[in-house]
Amino acid sequence: MTSDKSREIQEWALRNIDPAREPGRPGPPLDERMAELPPAWHGVGFARDHLVRITNPFQEPASTPAMPPGLAAAVPDCVVIRTLRATGPVNLWADWQQDPWQLRRSAWPESEELEFVTTTGIMRPLGAEFELNLTFQGAGRYALRVYGRQRPRTDQEGYFLHIRPITLGAAALG
Repeated sequence: MTSDKSREIQEWALRNIDPAREPGRPGPPLDERMAELPPAWHGVGFARDHLVRITNPFQEPASTPAMPPGLAAAVPDCVVIRTLRATGPVNLWADWQQDPWQLRRSAWPESEELEFVTTTGIMRPLGAEFELNLTFQGAGRYALRVYGRQRPRTDQEGYFLHIRPITLGAAALG
């Protein structure tokens, strides 16, 4: 037997909560999600031990990649970018694409492509001044191209991230 308060809460939840909109849940088809791409973003991230970590801030990944020999490395639920700066702020830019890469590699001194998997659908640069979810389309497998080191025609260290989903939902995690 449920109390009146419990029944009231259940009725409110049925009217107002849509589980399909919770982070990490499979959502609408990929074409619909890509139609709602956010605008390109610029902010400041934080390097620690020559790494910018991109992970779910609410859940530690099972493992963390070792220091990458190149620009970036990934394991499930964690991407690391190797920085020149040992500790401190670094510029980050992010852009989302549906189609294959459109930015020329020659615009930056270094670039690296990799794939990563997020089981939660939440991936944020740790220590950054923002709450930007790089994998806003949900759990799945993503392609990432990282451009980096010194920004062209400046002496500032920065990293440009192009993200695009490959497959989303439970099939991608399989």
